[in-house]
Amino acid sequence: MIAAKRVFSLKGFNKATMEDIANEAELSPGTLYLYFKNKDELCVSLSLRILQYLNIKLKHVGSEKDLEPE
Repeated sequence: MIAAKRVFSLKGFNKATMEDIANEAELSPGTLYLYFKNKDELCVSLSLRILQYLNIKLKHVGSEKDLEPE
């Protein structure tokens, strides 16, 4: 996922290829395709992980007492 995030950031989604991502991750393209059917599926998976991370962080921020209104 880190490799996909890095490649998408550098090349943009449209110019990035599964081969680029595999190379960045030091995997063969075939290995990457075992986990993801295509670039779209990989992007959705990456997006979900980012959203889950943000959700956890927001719950943590929302639970801090310093943020309660006075």
